[in-house]
Amino acid sequence: MKIARKISLALLAVVVVVAVAFAAVRVQRERRMFDEDIRRDHERIAVVLAAKLSGHAGAEELVVASSNEATPSVLVRVVAVAQGSTEGPKPLAASTELAEVEPGEVAHFATVLPSGESRLLTYFPLAGRPGWALEISEPESAKHRYVERTLATTAIAIAIMVLSAGGLAVLLGSWVVARPVGELIEGARRLGAGDLSARVHLTPDNELGELAAALNSMASELESARKQVKDESRARAETLEQLRHTDRLATVGRLASAIAHELGTPLNVASGHAKLIATGRAQGEGATRSAVTIGEQCQRMTRIIRQVLQHSRRSPAQKIPVPASQIVREAVGWLAPLAEGRGVPLSVHPNTEAHFEVDPTRLQQVLINLVLNAVQASTSGSPVTVTVDALDAAPANVAIDGRVIRIAVRDRGSGMTSEVIGRVFEPFFTTKESGAGTGLGLSIARDIVTDHGGWITVSSEPGTGTCFEVFLPACTPPSDGAVSSAPSGGADDDLGGREHEGEQGLRPPAEGMPATAMSAVAEARALLLVGA
Repeated sequence: MKIARKISLALLAVVVVVAVAFAAVRVQRERRMFDEDIRRDHERIAVVLAAKLSGHAGAEELVVASSNEATPSVLVRVVAVAQGSTEGPKPLAASTELAEVEPGEVAHFATVLPSGESRLLTYFPLAGRPGWALEISEPESAKHRYVERTLATTAIAIAIMVLSAGGLAVLLGSWVVARPVGELIEGARRLGAGDLSARVHLTPDNELGELAAALNSMASELESARKQVKDESRARAETLEQLRHTDRLATVGRLASAIAHELGTPLNVASGHAKLIATGRAQGEGATRSAVTIGEQCQRMTRIIRQVLQHSRRSPAQKIPVPASQIVREAVGWLAPLAEGRGVPLSVHPNTEAHFEVDPTRLQQVLINLVLNAVQASTSGSPVTVTVDALDAAPANVAIDGRVIRIAVRDRGSGMTSEVIGRVFEPFFTTKESGAGTGLGLSIARDIVTDHGGWITVSSEPGTGTCFEVFLPACTPPSDGAVSSAPSGGADDDLGGREHEGEQGLRPPAEGMPATAMSAVAEARALLLVGA
């Protein structure tokens, strides 16, 4: 743990600095005390010798000699300290130093002899003999040895102190810092990895414990917030699906008149053939043909009702790869009767057979909303065109790689202002008359396209019409033939007129087509059959 090592090294450095400073102070104190002890010893020796000299006149040499024999390391002499004196032995101290000493005052000096030896000197004035004094000298080597012994013992003490302090610092750093910090790091990593159940168990008796408590509190709040977000996301998804279902029901309601017409035709046919059989006008093979016709018309009505119910029923999303042109033809086919009733030419231009992976029912809901709005915004004789193209690359500002499929729905209606365009995808915003629309169609269409990884744009000018463009990522066509391609029948399909079963665009679905796609094909066939 880096922080533990840093703290340990910092504590160790402090201990070393304090110990070295203590050793320096101690050495200086010991040197000072040694000098004071030497001076006191010299003064005591001088007092004793001075007393002997005063009681034994003329016995200086004998007293001095006996003193030197008793203490060989201490040299005692009687010297003349008076300035300019030529009598007796000369003192070892410099005359300039002695000149500063007051008469009758004990003086202490440290000097270096010409031989290089350092000595400690004490001058004790002799009573009754002005200008004379006892010179007591001792080499400083004893002091040096004493200081060296002091330094050695101090160094040993410092080493023991540093080792003890270092071990204690490492132990405390590991226990007090490294362990709790390691737990905090592990807890933070688990939280960063998304494990919000991670907790750091430290006693909150210090700052690290308080930090652990704050981290645990944050984890609890994040866990609660995640649960709340999940619940809100689930509720939003359910609400969004309800809105989509509501929009589908509104679409079914707007198609009710066309569906009624679709059912009216086979009912009239079946009723006519039933009357032929009932009145006996159809007998033999004629009766058989009438019965077959009645059965076929009943199947047509059953298919129409089944597809209406399927479109209005809520079902889970199921994406499958299908040809873009097929989905567009089927969705537009729903609205062919309405377009015909309003006198609006409705055509599809499939310029590509590229596939995309979508939920057919949901994408048809998008296209039905766009085409229905275009038909309702158009006047009689004003065409509505639906174009399907494949682009080699998406725009640079879109996070989609590779090819995209563009579905464009264009009308020549009254168009929209810039203010309306800015709000066109807002929920419950509509420019239609009251009761003519829910205001949810375009908002839900955008959500569905976004769920499929695409986007939707709109361009319009007042008086020139409107163009909605849906962009979806293309996919690779299935290689096992699980999904059939859209029926071919030319580059453009005009859906404004009535087509009969078996004609272009109304062929039976291929075998192996998924149930959703087959249902959509059958739905388109049923709604395109306007009168047999």
